[in-house]
Amino acid sequence: MNGISFNKKHNTYNVATYGQDGCYFFWNKEIKSKLRSTKPGPAPITAGDYHDSAALFAYAYGYDYGKGLEEGKKGYQTKLYIRKVKDDEGLFQAVFMEK
Repeated sequence: MNGISFNKKHNTYNVATYGQDGCYFFWNKEIKSKLRSTKPGPAPITAGDYHDSAALFAYAYGYDYGKGLEEGKKGYQTKLYIRKVKDDEGLFQAVFMEK
């Protein structure tokens, strides 16, 4: 795992984890449930974070040196993605749990 990001709007409930396998996951830690998982991407995910509104999640692919300096010379591309967080991925789930 390269990192964990807390949903700033619902930080008590929802987190995202991401890592060297090129995948990210959305979790609801209160009910210990995975809300979303992705297929491996073209490179490790080196950074990720929710927008303050919790409606967007940004993540970046790039080389993280987990396989050493020589592997990094193979020319991994760096890419940044921003995607909408869907309702069933936890955006509004925490609001209903608070009641």
